[in-house]
Amino acid sequence: SFLAHEADSVRGQDNRTNAYLRFRIGGNKFGTWKRTETVKNSTLAPDFGDEKIDFDIKDGNQICENNDTTLEVELYDDNFLFDTLLGKTTIKCKRFIEHPLKPYTAYHQLHIYKFGQGYVKTASVKLTLSFQHSYEGIAVFTLVDGRNLANRGGMMDKQDPYCFIKLGKNSKRSRTVDDGGINPSFQNE
Repeated sequence: SFLAHEADSVRGQDNRTNAYLRFRIGGNKFGTWKRTETVKNSTLAPDFGDEKIDFDIKDGNQICENNDTTLEVELYDDNFLFDTLLGKTTIKCKRFIEHPLKPYTAYHQLHIYKFGQGYVKTASVKLTLSFQHSYEGIAVFTLVDGRNLANRGGMMDKQDPYCFIKLGKNSKRSRTVDDGGINPSFQNE
């Protein structure tokens, strides 16, 4: 995950920008772009409010090129007709991946290509990078009982509660506890 903190020395076509950042991990073969919210009417130092951008990487080998993984960062000025690129950088991520859960916060220099001048420094952006390992496996839930549930049964009937658990794209419904009332027992289902 990445936290977008702020940018510095941002220069748009005028004194104010509608700045946003966009990110892609794994290069143009594999990655899809994700972006922050637009910071409207920002000055030279837009504050992205520690907005969190998450990438769910299923197979790290898929996004690895030349024994490293890259994160592309681009800063844009959101304009009415078309957005203007204000600067970009590429961050090599192998060192962060090798030390999971250890956040790394730093300013990263952005560049833009100008004809006749080559790559010119523009703004810098402060980011926190953090990688977390994910583990494929089995999640086990044990339903014991419910306590003090809202009474949704009729006047002459006790309610028949059940549980519905959803994790990602998978879901499971428990058995119904007939006449379970407000304190049903699922008997360690």
